[in-house]
Amino acid sequence: MTLGEMGQRLSLAGRRALQRRRGHFDSLGHKLDALSPRRVLDRGYSLSFTADGRLLTDAAETKAGDQIRVALRRGEIAATVDVVTDGGVGQPRQGTNADQAAEAGPSTRGQVAESGVDS
Repeated sequence: MTLGEMGQRLSLAGRRALQRRRGHFDSLGHKLDALSPRRVLDRGYSLSFTADGRLLTDAAETKAGDQIRVALRRGEIAATVDVVTDGGVGQPRQGTNADQAAEAGPSTRGQVAESGVDS
């Protein structure tokens, strides 16, 4: 094998390695994009925040009567918590649904504001 042939093989191996790395990098970029908050909202999910702006991740962080914000793909909803459940849909955490709704008082359903969520 001549020096020229060795140089060609080395060059080809370098290009292939670079292509593999680029493919892997592109794949990671697509995965990261899919997980961005904006893309999550685009798929129909929402993000809920406490009155002081903390992201809600557990129903136990709220109680009947608390004010929350719900960010959607377009806009936000200001809402009042009527009932809190944990563990499963429809399972009251404390009291009954009627008790929690009575404690919460009037609701602010339907108030919509422009979205302030950034990706």
